[in-house]
Amino acid sequence: MAESHGKAIDSSQDFVASAIENSDKPFEDSMKAIQADKIQFSEGEDHDAILQNLRILVERGWTVDDAGIGIDKTFKFKAWMKCIGFTARIGLESKAFNHHPVIVLRYGNVWVKWTTHRPYGLSSKDIRMAMYCDEMAEATNASNASIEFKE
Repeated sequence: MAESHGKAIDSSQDFVASAIENSDKPFEDSMKAIQADKIQFSEGEDHDAILQNLRILVERGWTVDDAGIGIDKTFKFKAWMKCIGFTARIGLESKAFNHHPVIVLRYGNVWVKWTTHRPYGLSSKDIRMAMYCDEMAEATNASNASIEFKE
């Protein structure tokens, strides 16, 4: 369970809502970095909802791949075992959610990429799991955990 200045956030949906509510950057600024017309969405997905949440992720350091079908981020940790712990947490959640990333584990950092293969493209599953990664990076004390809540 993540915390926002002492306020518990008990789900990814609450986490997203809190981040949107506390964001003071204009939507248009972060959308420039996303190039929404180049995103390939999975069939049946709510494009507007994905773009709104993708904006939050881009502000936190996630990038959209060149093909527009995935998102990735490198998380930095000061200790090898923090990398291992973070990777294990992501592995357990991805197993429970039946959505698995590409993970590259190196000393001091973990690179994570989310994309959906069936149906092909960027999906709400990718967004949800990327937000989970940010939550776990904060819980694991990543040196670049970019989750900031404003009072």
